[in-house]
Amino acid sequence: MSGGAGGPHGAVPDLYDDVALYDLLHAGYRDDLAFYRTVALDHPGVGVEIGAGAARVTPDLARLAERVVAVEPSAAMRAAGAARLAAHGLDDAVTWRPTPLEEGPSVEPGGYAWVVAPFHVLNEVPPLEGQDRLLRAARAALADDGVFAFDAFAPPNDVSNDVPTLEIDHADAEGRHVTAWRVRRYDPVRQTLVSRWVVDVTGADGTVVRRHARLVQWAWHRFELERALRAAGFGRVRLFGDLDRRPVGDDLVRFVGLARP
Repeated sequence: MSGGAGGPHGAVPDLYDDVALYDLLHAGYRDDLAFYRTVALDHPGVGVEIGAGAARVTPDLARLAERVVAVEPSAAMRAAGAARLAAHGLDDAVTWRPTPLEEGPSVEPGGYAWVVAPFHVLNEVPPLEGQDRLLRAARAALADDGVFAFDAFAPPNDVSNDVPTLEIDHADAEGRHVTAWRVRRYDPVRQTLVSRWVVDVTGADGTVVRRHARLVQWAWHRFELERALRAAGFGRVRLFGDLDRRPVGDDLVRFVGLARP
């Protein structure tokens, strides 16, 4: 899913411009679905999904909501997401919007039961103005009894700069062998995490096709996240240490939040 860091960076394409590669890396991720399903169940009505991507989360939301407004700036992602929803018979339950929430009035103000930003969307909007605009727009979209739900990562402590990590090494359904290496670099001053992937697909005839992708993200410290939410107009903010709603503590996995007006 795309949160606004988009656009090609030199010769390396943005991850969100390569739907097949994105699906290869992330389509199997399911850890957050139960959390966001609960948000939609607890707050009946029309909701907004920021960074809907290729509709990994959207079908689960669309089955529970009156309607979902899916905000996704990547045309390639929107096309893949629309096809996925159609395959589930849910295309009429979702309205796509191409303008990022932080860049313009992509949704009508007020009246939405929930706004969600799954899978680190808040980490993909550049600070500071972009982040502030996004949070203000999320607040403006909500009904008075609505909720903004999200997950975001803190400054990572497990990054070995420029050391390749093997993330995928398996044969796919067509008998091709797929390997995916990820190289990360974290800048603690700018709180910037840059990830680069090199993916090789080896066919049965030994032909190798290599693909590259890049993603830029920004980490959040706890109190700057809370302050940004309150400055955007959220009066009640609850942060958890993971999707199981554990307290924020030494075992922090990611920030998971529920923010209300």
